[in-house]
Amino acid sequence: MISHAQLYLCLDLMKTNGRYYLYIMLAWKNLDFSQLKDPVHAYTKQVMLQLKAQGTLPAMAQAVNEINHGMVWPEGRINHPDRMAQLLIAGTNSITRGDQMK
Repeated sequence: MISHAQLYLCLDLMKTNGRYYLYIMLAWKNLDFSQLKDPVHAYTKQVMLQLKAQGTLPAMAQAVNEINHGMVWPEGRINHPDRMAQLLIAGTNSITRGDQMK
């Protein structure tokens, strides 16, 4: 809860440079799949830690926006379900309860 305003924040993390497409972030474009999970995890963790530091941890956080067609294309596109699952796990593992974040 964002205590002073008595509001609840729901965070939906996009891991793309685009608004309507789910292509890989430009900073990650030259990484192979084995290297890609680390920045997905680190980006999510960095966002969560920054929100904690400013006192605005979300009541709920989603590791990725709508995944009907996957995430972080082309590596995490739905036609690569194992890779998509690994990327989801990398993002999800960095979202923990606020009192457990370090």
